[in-house]
Amino acid sequence: MKVEKNRKLFFVLAGLVSSGANAYDHNDTEVAALAERIVSLDISINIRTWFSHARTGQVEVNPYWPRGSALSAACFFVEKGIFDIDTFFSFFESTAISDPIGIDDFRLWISELPKVLLYMETQSDLQSLWDEYNRIVEKRMPKWICVIDEANKTAQRFYNDNAPEMSFSPNLFSAYSTDFVRTGNKIITIAAEPDIESMLHETLHTIVAAYRDRILTYSEKHGLIGFADRDKMMELGYMEDDSASSITHVIEECFVRAISVVLAGKNDERLCVHAEFGCDGVPFIASHFKKLYPTVNDFGAFVDTVFSDMINDLLKKRVLAVIPKNSVGRYDLLPVFMDSKLFADIVNYLATPYIGKIDYVAAPEAIGWVLGSAMARALNVGFVPIRKIGNLPYPKDLLTSQDYVDYSNKAKALEIKKDYVKPGDRILIVDEWVETGVSLHCCKNLLEKLGCTIVGLATIGIDYQEGTKAWIDMGFIRYIGRDI
Repeated sequence: MKVEKNRKLFFVLAGLVSSGANAYDHNDTEVAALAERIVSLDISINIRTWFSHARTGQVEVNPYWPRGSALSAACFFVEKGIFDIDTFFSFFESTAISDPIGIDDFRLWISELPKVLLYMETQSDLQSLWDEYNRIVEKRMPKWICVIDEANKTAQRFYNDNAPEMSFSPNLFSAYSTDFVRTGNKIITIAAEPDIESMLHETLHTIVAAYRDRILTYSEKHGLIGFADRDKMMELGYMEDDSASSITHVIEECFVRAISVVLAGKNDERLCVHAEFGCDGVPFIASHFKKLYPTVNDFGAFVDTVFSDMINDLLKKRVLAVIPKNSVGRYDLLPVFMDSKLFADIVNYLATPYIGKIDYVAAPEAIGWVLGSAMARALNVGFVPIRKIGNLPYPKDLLTSQDYVDYSNKAKALEIKKDYVKPGDRILIVDEWVETGVSLHCCKNLLEKLGCTIVGLATIGIDYQEGTKAWIDMGFIRYIGRDI
């Protein structure tokens, strides 16, 4: 069933309206007239009071959040007067939404729903208003069905033709919010009217939630930076505190919003609207989704890529913030190493892909040694220092050297003692900054002469030039910033 007209939902919505909820579109004359008639009904003060407990006041723009939404969803777990409260709470907990008053109070309150519905169903005036509500819905259904069909087609493409069934249940009394409920393999969007983005949004929550552990791990280390504006999220009720679980909920929301906008075919202005409302990371996530266009099968890898690139973006900004602007000829990176937190974060970011995959880190002197030795320590492997020619105190027959011409057209050479490494050793080569790439090429050739396998390269900054572009394009070098 594409449009589900749920009688219990109508009675709950009517009860909320009778208690003071007025989030309907006041310019919609049919709905406004219906709401006025509901308010004028002689509904028991006890029933109105019960519905008023849904007004938590947590969010100024939606005082009935989140209990009003939860109440709407709960209607779908009541059959023949019996409330499957355990299944409902299983669904509610899966949304990662917490009740601001307290879960015990919430459970005690909502457990009375069947009794309240029984009262509402016996009111003859409400029954006639239900008939009127249905007439309004019937008139609007043809337009809605087209939207629902398109939303299902779009979802099937993302889910590789294995999407859950998507349907819609109208809530004409809430023009500015969208809720959802999942029953079995069906996801029902509850809103004033269906919208492709909104329907996909609610469906995608079930996908992103499967990766909540990864999001939690990220949020515990990095917080909200880059993804959302904390104050706006608190104001809108997406965060209730600064806990990792609250931050996880917000980051999950950013993923859902970004992907639903892209899948719905909306333009970048829509992404900017989400950013203006505090979800700063939505355009960033959307740009990655457009580039990679994952399906549900490779969504985990997509999440990891977004997090890795977000960390990279934040690190690049932190590096630029500490590099002196008055250095001559090239950047002075020493202040980066003097910032213990920044240095540690850089080492962690550059080293992570190589955990368990290398035997040594190698780096040319001199500043390259600072970064290289720190990465070797982080990876729990040895450090191979590559020296400028003439600096090693050994006979030439114990050494191997490699010539190169630097960026200033000067002839130079690097050397290494032959027994520092052996054939087959897996090496990661590191330097603090790569401009033309000639010194790294020299290191690579030098180690390959001795039979080593070069697993990859790593640096803080790199310029995209003739000698480096192949490494960048093929992902052979890991870096913080490019052309900065």
